[in-house]
Amino acid sequence: MKRFVVLAVLAAACRADGPTESSPVKSIAVTVNATQIVVGGTTQANAVLFDAQGLPVLDRPPTWTSPTPAVLGVNSSGVVTGLQAGVGIVRASAGAVAGEAQIVVRNPQAGSITLSRDSATIFIPDGAVQLIPTVKDLQGNIITNPTIFWQSTAPLIATVNATGLVTGVAVGTTTVRASIDGRTASTTITVLAAPNPGAPLILAINPLPLRPGGTYSVVGNNFGATAASNAVVVDGVAVTVNLATANGLSITLPTAGFTCDPSRTVFVQITANGQIGGGSATLQVPNLRTLSPGQSVVISSQSDVRCNELPVTGGRYVLGVYNAYRTAVVPGNAGSAAVTVRGAVGAPTTGALVAAPGTSGTSGTLARAPARDAWRGAALRAGGLDLEAAAALRRARARETAHLGLLERNLEFLRARAASLAPRFSRAPLAGRPAPAPTAAAAAVAVAAQIATVGAITPLKIPNVDVTTYCSSNFQIGVRTVFVGQHSIIVEDTVSVFNGRTTLQGQMNATFTQLGLEFENVMWPILVNNFGNPLVLDSLLSRTGKVVMVFSPRVNTFQEGRVLGFTVTCDFTPVSQSPSSNVGEYFYATVPTSAVAGYGDPESRESWLRLMRATVIHEVKHVTAFGERLARSFPVEDLSWEEGMARNVEELYARTFYGTQARQNTSYAASVGCDLRFPFTTPPECTDRPLLMLRHFDGLEQYFPNPESLSPLGRTFASDASFYASAWAIQRWATDHSATSESQFLRDWTVSATTGVQNLEARTGRTWEELLGEWTLAMFLDDVPAFTPENPRLGMPSWNMRDVFQGLCNDLGPCANPNTPSQLYPRASPFSAHPLQFGAFSTTRTIVGGSFSLFELTGTQTGRQVIELRGPGGGDPAGTVRLAIVRVQ
Repeated sequence: MKRFVVLAVLAAACRADGPTESSPVKSIAVTVNATQIVVGGTTQANAVLFDAQGLPVLDRPPTWTSPTPAVLGVNSSGVVTGLQAGVGIVRASAGAVAGEAQIVVRNPQAGSITLSRDSATIFIPDGAVQLIPTVKDLQGNIITNPTIFWQSTAPLIATVNATGLVTGVAVGTTTVRASIDGRTASTTITVLAAPNPGAPLILAINPLPLRPGGTYSVVGNNFGATAASNAVVVDGVAVTVNLATANGLSITLPTAGFTCDPSRTVFVQITANGQIGGGSATLQVPNLRTLSPGQSVVISSQSDVRCNELPVTGGRYVLGVYNAYRTAVVPGNAGSAAVTVRGAVGAPTTGALVAAPGTSGTSGTLARAPARDAWRGAALRAGGLDLEAAAALRRARARETAHLGLLERNLEFLRARAASLAPRFSRAPLAGRPAPAPTAAAAAVAVAAQIATVGAITPLKIPNVDVTTYCSSNFQIGVRTVFVGQHSIIVEDTVSVFNGRTTLQGQMNATFTQLGLEFENVMWPILVNNFGNPLVLDSLLSRTGKVVMVFSPRVNTFQEGRVLGFTVTCDFTPVSQSPSSNVGEYFYATVPTSAVAGYGDPESRESWLRLMRATVIHEVKHVTAFGERLARSFPVEDLSWEEGMARNVEELYARTFYGTQARQNTSYAASVGCDLRFPFTTPPECTDRPLLMLRHFDGLEQYFPNPESLSPLGRTFASDASFYASAWAIQRWATDHSATSESQFLRDWTVSATTGVQNLEARTGRTWEELLGEWTLAMFLDDVPAFTPENPRLGMPSWNMRDVFQGLCNDLGPCANPNTPSQLYPRASPFSAHPLQFGAFSTTRTIVGGSFSLFELTGTQTGRQVIELRGPGGGDPAGTVRLAIVRVQ
């Protein structure tokens, strides 16, 4: 049927007497090729006419019109032209039937915008002025009906509407801006009170300057006789009238509402008896920070952080914007805060100081000590050993990542079982407690009796730390006792092999004995004198009276070979609860796998021992901390602080080689430099050194270039281990400045009932907000040439940080030899402070919890410099954001 109708329509259209209407039009569908065009642009409109059966009507054209002729024009062929910006309609008609389509007409991109006047004065009440914009496109053609964004910088003084009408609100000055497509024009608006002899008049205000939150006496004439009959605003902000007479007022300014601008003259406006009047006064919104070279201020109060001001001094300042977040940082929850640091400057001041010659460069970095070699010209260049040292450090970084994962699971294990373990371990023999009754399982005691005999073969288990269920998954091994000391036992796996190869089993007696003797004579006294007793729970476990060190090729395979040694907290629990438990104080570690002598092979016994010595004391420190806290039913320490304190025990161990002490300002040559020169006989004291403090400063070299995204409170991403070093640095700095007795400070930290930031506060007697601000500046300013801080806490007494970083760059970077193949440390200092110039600036940073962002402020200063901290959207910054300022020059 449809085919017959279509053929009939076509036949009618071809008749010799011309087309005739075959059927009336019932609907029209209109489409356009482009639904958006610019002014002056065109597009094609299309129409299809349909009859009552929904079939196309082909024998007549539509009539085209535009119901919005100001926006769109259309010709008889349906070609549409944009006339001005707006929403237009194009219509196709046939008789009484019509169809429509909508087209959006946009202006072309603006090339410029100007306003009808640069300035204007408005008198209140009821004063207003109309600003007329002229907008041209990139070709210089005027754009009609442009879409403009209007803004008043001080809407409490004058407001502006969407058409550019400015209305006065209160006496003062504002800037009205008109913006379009990134182009801006502005007009300065001055609002005055209309002259009237009966208006209120201010003769004096005391005291001056006016400050937010302050209370002031106002003397004058024509005031209202009661407080309620006077309306007072300062710079457009309403203030409280406390008392009033016809000649005097008492007013209190609010603490909020004022813009953070440099100190300035404002109008104190009084409305009384139907008249507006008042007088001028100085308003100081920012907190003025007057600092001489070497002086600093840590703004630890949240209420004082947002708005601060520096007087006209010139010189060089360092700003530390930091995030005093208080809890542990983990991936996905780093406590981050976005902060905008804004600068503004007041009107030029007569006699303004400028930066001293040579200090106004744009690099934004403090003067550095000249590159030098700390070893009397004998740089580290021997057989490619610099490259091997770099490779060893990269391997060490990978091991730290694997290690932190194990420690994290150990802490989770103890926290999950804290309630069940408390009754068991509350009987540990602490000072003032009676000795407990024997409670160790018979099997554990039997193993202890057997393993304490040199040459004995004893069955043990190694937890399989490649799986999360390592407290129940393990490998059964047999071990031979190699060394028995007063506080330690060293055993060697006699069963396991490494990748199908034999190891040095049976050939390590002398090496294990050397390690055991060093543990007894050096490490054990450091642990018990500074941290606690590693065997505090021994009477409730296997009662060996010794730490058992298990060396096995099994450990070499764990975590893809990235683990040197580890402890597991399930060894503190009975086998019935943790099948992998050996019920005692155990440490598990790798073995060397190469018989090649010397340090050239990373798997040789010499290379292995170099890494293992510090690893032993590090891991037994964890055993000590876990045991001491379990014995007291205290919560275990946060991950980052526990690792930082384990690095502290490594530092105390390192001093026995360096011959140094706390607060000695140890240099590179006396310490870390020897860590790199361990194979050499020159200087002789470096020979056969373990890897010591090199890892601490390697971690800081990773942290300091980008502290905004890394934190001493924990890892911000899965493989982040930088907090090992940054947490150590805070603890070392706090110990240097707060400890009467270093050993007591460290021990109190270890056995504290508090954890994390609260533990640091308890040890120092100071708030985290103060401590983090000072530490932020101290790390950057330690041993900076020609800088002497008035606050002694702006430095690291135990370490010459600049000299250490310079030495690393000399030996494993380009500072001594720009062509060295090793570029592990590419700068003489790892810090990257953001450069700022006095004047107007704005920069936004996102800072993770517990960390900071550094800025260097230099250049020519022409007026008081405001430093404002803002949060997203321009409001107050996050409640954890703080500011520290130091004047360097």
